Amino acid sequence: MYECIKKLGEIASAKGGSGFPKKYQGKKEGQYPFFKVSDMNLAGNEIYMNHAANYVDDADLAAMKAKFHPAGTIVFPKIGGAISTNKKRLLTCDAIFDNNVMGVVPNTGVSSEYIYKFFVSLDLYDLSNKAALPSITAGSVSELEIPLPPIPEQQRIVAILDQAFADIEKARANAEKNLKNARELFDSYLNQVFSQRGEGWVEKSLGETCIFQGGSQPPKSEFSIDQKPGYIRLIQIRDYKSDKRAVYIPRVKSKRYCLADDVMIGRYGPPLFQILRGIEGSYNVALIKVSPKDGLITKDYLYYFLRNRDILKYIIDSSSRAAGQIGLNKKTIEPYPIGFPPIEEQIKICAQLKDLAIKTTHLESISKEKLNSLDELKKSLLQKAFSGELTKTEGQAA
Repeated sequence: MYECIKKLGEIASAKGGSGFPKKYQGKKEGQYPFFKVSDMNLAGNEIYMNHAANYVDDADLAAMKAKFHPAGTIVFPKIGGAISTNKKRLLTCDAIFDNNVMGVVPNTGVSSEYIYKFFVSLDLYDLSNKAALPSITAGSVSELEIPLPPIPEQQRIVAILDQAFADIEKARANAEKNLKNARELFDSYLNQVFSQRGEGWVEKSLGETCIFQGGSQPPKSEFSIDQKPGYIRLIQIRDYKSDKRAVYIPRVKSKRYCLADDVMIGRYGPPLFQILRGIEGSYNVALIKVSPKDGLITKDYLYYFLRNRDILKYIIDSSSRAAGQIGLNKKTIEPYPIGFPPIEEQIKICAQLKDLAIKTTHLESISKEKLNSLDELKKSLLQKAFSGELTKTEGQAA
């Protein structure tokens, strides 16, 4: 543990930005960038802030009476939903920023990179007042306690973290590439299956082979977060990702019902046209149930067919052309052609697709576990860095 613990206000100054009058917005000429929270997305990487959408000159500065911040200032959002993005940046040039941004200017003799790494270890929301519109004050930032070893030790820590983070990013890039490859492998095979027609295949429109039935929306006064007797799940698009915000309604109030193996379409994005299944209950207006009719196709065949990239592209293109259209409607999807073989062959095709889907899911889970472990490694390194436990051999990502 470091013996020297300082309040941040003793070794740096925290202050907000300046108002940004509309007449200066959009100006592209000037020697000083005027940063807004949105400019944090323009940075070429996750560290430095050196590109702005607006620039000002000395005359503008005098007229605005703007606050000037030197290179080496640590900046981050200080109000509203932007706090939850948890973005922190390090200025590489002298600049001005608007009053939605907080700046921390280290004193002479304190490493800007060290202070920046300290902020990387923090969750900005924890610094806020956690109100409906959260905000971070200069006072709360100044009261933060930070270990302050001598400058050589600060520089050593920064160097170790920089190398470790670079290795982690390489490992992350490989894991993300593997995740993408696994998904593309399945998508490619899926597309191939439905683009090649064999003997005995028939082509009809989706409207001829399926029934599309939109959901219903009961009043929120009927909602319950507890599954009481006589209540069933009200399914929303978000529920296919997590059960954390499950809602239930009285069974007698349900107007639309689906089984776990029914094929469901998410009407709204992003992403548009999600193909979903796996939950039983009443479904709301954001979902459409697709049911095969006349015994022409199986539910599994329909489920995989709707997931192929050609139909997704068609839906996206159709939605972009339909002025004023919000989300998917039956008129768009019903004319789309579907080719299908006899039921026996559909069952064989779906068995192969299920097997490949299981293997793909396994590959995806490996990649996701790797990404999670890299995130945990980064957190661990930051914790050790500011408790005096970081060694040169730490942080080597496999």
